[in-house]
Amino acid sequence: MRQLRLGEILKPVKILKEEERKQTLPDKKNIKSSACVENENTTNYRTSESETVSVKCESNSPEGEDHSESLYEMQRLENIRRNEEFLKRIGLSSVSAPKTQQKRTKKNHVKSLKRRRAGSFSKRVLPPRRSRRHLPHETTEEAPHHGSKRSQDGKAESQPSRSYVESSLRPIVNKNFSFSSSQEIPSELYDRTLKKAYSMHFHPLKSLLIAGGHGGKISIFDLGRRRDITEIKDEGMEPSMTFKGSRGWISGVQFLSAGASGAMQAQSDQLLFLSTSNDGQLALWDASKQEETDGSARLVCSTSDVHSSGIFGMHAIGTEIATASKDSSVCVSIIKPDGFIETMEEYRDMHNGVVKSVHLNSCMNGKVFASAGNDSIIKIKDRRTGAASGCLTIENVHGEFCINSVKWNPVSEHVLMSTSFGRNIVLSDIRKSSTPMFVLDNHIDKMHPKTKSIYHPCFYDSGDYLITTGERSTFLTTYEVRTGSVVGREDIGYQCNSISVQNTNTKKTILAASHGKSISLLQLNRTTM
Repeated sequence: MRQLRLGEILKPVKILKEEERKQTLPDKKNIKSSACVENENTTNYRTSESETVSVKCESNSPEGEDHSESLYEMQRLENIRRNEEFLKRIGLSSVSAPKTQQKRTKKNHVKSLKRRRAGSFSKRVLPPRRSRRHLPHETTEEAPHHGSKRSQDGKAESQPSRSYVESSLRPIVNKNFSFSSSQEIPSELYDRTLKKAYSMHFHPLKSLLIAGGHGGKISIFDLGRRRDITEIKDEGMEPSMTFKGSRGWISGVQFLSAGASGAMQAQSDQLLFLSTSNDGQLALWDASKQEETDGSARLVCSTSDVHSSGIFGMHAIGTEIATASKDSSVCVSIIKPDGFIETMEEYRDMHNGVVKSVHLNSCMNGKVFASAGNDSIIKIKDRRTGAASGCLTIENVHGEFCINSVKWNPVSEHVLMSTSFGRNIVLSDIRKSSTPMFVLDNHIDKMHPKTKSIYHPCFYDSGDYLITTGERSTFLTTYEVRTGSVVGREDIGYQCNSISVQNTNTKKTILAASHGKSISLLQLNRTTM
């Protein structure tokens, strides 16, 4: 590219004096552009409508600057002014900003966005890390399940109050409750907000079914409520109460017995249930009251301090709650008379990995529990011996498969059921733990040596029978516990996510089988088994 002489460069401006023209100038370059662009140390001169000449100016300190340089600068600014006027006349915008300024502007814009996002996040109310209680008889309640925001000094800040009203779910005290033979119950339940139910439980004294699962959703169905024909949709009867109870998926739900309610200050005017979730929350709710805005049950107490990670399994007897967590620990907590949940016992060295299931022995009043998880072993712990003492270990009953579920027989204190990712259900007698009582495998097709889903078989009819689903199977299979033989197998037409049974009387048992957003209610007739 050829270099231009000084006279050619300054053609549009007034000719300088001879002595001023002798000033040394740096190299010049031709740049194809339609406008005069000035960078940090570059000045562009427009010599014609189709040509622009760029002259790189050496940086000079303010000191020692002579008259010729000042005059040169004045002429340069005059040339820029005329160029800008020309651009305005032809309808073009003014000279664009330098690249460094554009980068600075973009960076400032990104920082501004981050500040705005951080500001919006800081306003988000997070779940509490400490137990919080609601007074049982107040109608205006604080909302601890929406979290308690804390200031930098650690003090809890005030939260907006929430207003509760009486729900349509009213508790009853009837120790001889059962579904009568003439009582009509719906055959299908449907909740469009509950994508999948992972846990279900029947109320021990009332015709209520609670389900919890995907997305932190909790739904309560009143099976004994008189229903208008408009309330029953094509998919099934909708829940009487449904709400989001946690940020994580619900791992367990359970109604509390009348004894647990009586141990608290509120006595019989509450309808209490527990929930655990994958975000580590253990919560106690009262379904007899309902929030006016979102329809959620009243939160009595919520704590995330029991475990440092998500809770995978939960079982309660009375006011004592056993929880199994991803942090490899098992904890036993108690519901205090004032409504607080307090951790009594911690067992953090029993397992080497995620603990997926824990179950209290009802025959021993909850003083013994069984737990199992990803380390493929079952632990039997007598709580009366203290946390530091040893426990019974059952190994190799499921090989190297992770154990997903353990459950005690409700009437036999020595019989324990366990399942894993293998295809077998194992019944063990802890008095002879080296050899299983029975290995049950007729509920899964022999083409599938292992499973991908977690399932929880249920004892019913005073622990004489065990009913279960099967991997990739539409059958419900019933085993007799005394002999280990199959006594029933029925195709229900769909694969179940979870099941729960309500033992009502000697001749009638109701089974709830969840599949997708639907829950089917089936009657088990024991006389045909």
